[in-house]
Amino acid sequence: LHKNGKWYWRGGFRSCRSAKKSSTWKKCQWRSVKRGSKTCRRRRCLHKNGKWYWRGGFRSCRSAKKSSTWKKCQWRSVKRGSKTCRRRRCLHKNGKWYWRGGFRSCRSAKKSSTWKKCQWRSVKSGSKTCRRRRCLHKNGKWYWRGGFRSCRSAKKSSTWKKCQWRSVKRGSKTCRRRRCLHKNGKWYWRGGFRSCRSAKKTPTWRKCGLRWVKNGSRHCRRMRCQHKNGKWYWRSGYKNCKCLRTWIKCGMLKRNVGRQVCQRQRCQHCNGKWYWRGSWKNCKC
Repeated sequence: LHKNGKWYWRGGFRSCRSAKKSSTWKKCQWRSVKRGSKTCRRRRCLHKNGKWYWRGGFRSCRSAKKSSTWKKCQWRSVKRGSKTCRRRRCLHKNGKWYWRGGFRSCRSAKKSSTWKKCQWRSVKSGSKTCRRRRCLHKNGKWYWRGGFRSCRSAKKSSTWKKCQWRSVKRGSKTCRRRRCLHKNGKWYWRGGFRSCRSAKKTPTWRKCGLRWVKNGSRHCRRMRCQHKNGKWYWRSGYKNCKCLRTWIKCGMLKRNVGRQVCQRQRCQHCNGKWYWRGSWKNCKC
C-alpha cells in the first residue's frame, strides 16, 4: 500500500506450486442405517456442491437386537425470537426427552388470540337454571362471557343421575349388573345379576392373516394379528420373499488391473449383496 492510497506489486514470485483441483468429496461419515430387519453401516459423504450423498454399499449388517437409542419423535411448535418454528423432540431409551435437529418452517408469530376456547355451562339464576358461556383467556384464567340464555324453572334433582351396565364376576360365572350414580355423588349397585354365563378366558389374539409387505427390494409374506386390545400387530418375520427386481442399482467403479486402471460395473442384487457384472472396460495406463 503506497502512501498515495493505492496498492502495487513489489518483488518477484515466491513459493510456486501446481494448483490442485478441488476435491470432489470433502468428508465422509459412517452411519448406522436400517435395512429390512437388520442394521448396517454405510458411508455418507459431503460433495463439493454442499449436498450429502450415500457412497458404497452396506457393511457389517447384523440383526437389530440392540435397543434403539431413540424410541419415538414428535414435531413441536417452539418460539425462536419473534418467530414460531417446528422442531423435533425425541424420547431417549433412558426415558428422557431431548431436542434433535434444528429449527424448521420458521414463520412470524401471529398475535395470540385473546380467547382460546369457550364452553356452555348450566348455572343458577335465582330460581331458574340457565345456560351461560365460560371462556379461557390467553392469561390462563376462565371468565364468563355474555348473558344468561335458555332459562327455565329448576326441577327437583333426581335421586339417581345415570346408570351403567357392568360385567361382574359371580363365582365361576360372569354376569351383568347395573351401577347407578346417586345425587350424593356416590355410585351404588341397583338390581340383581342378569345374563350370567361361564367366564371364558378372552384369547389374547383374535384373528390372524398373512399379508404381502415390502422388505427392501423384495415382496414378502408376514403374519398380522389382532390383539384383544383391538390393535393389530405383526407376528412372525418375513417369509416366501420374492424379488421385485433382480438388480437394484448399478454403478461403474475404477480398479487397478495389472498396470492399468479399468472400469467395471458393480450391481446390487435383490438379496442385498453386491456383484461385479460384465468385463473390464475403458482401460488406461
